[in-house]
Amino acid sequence: MSTSPRHILLTDEEFLNLADQPGKQELLDGELLTLPPAKHSHTRAAQRFYHALLTQLPESLVYIEGGYQLRSGRWLQPDVSVRWDGQPV
Repeated sequence: MSTSPRHILLTDEEFLNLADQPGKQELLDGELLTLPPAKHSHTRAAQRFYHALLTQLPESLVYIEGGYQLRSGRWLQPDVSVRWDGQPV
């Protein structure tokens, strides 16, 4: 008989108090997602995308590895993102 792993859900506060570690941590509907550090080719692609965006947008609006709370229980950290002017940071 096999048992499936239990998913422990975290609150926003618990997520924000996690210790830093290599890689990326995101929270999706309370479930912690842990990703390994990006490979060199992935990092280079993100850098190229970031620099391409800077040819069209002010640097103050373009972020690398910025964290966003979309709603309670949902925190994401895209490789590259653009915030709109006036969006809270």
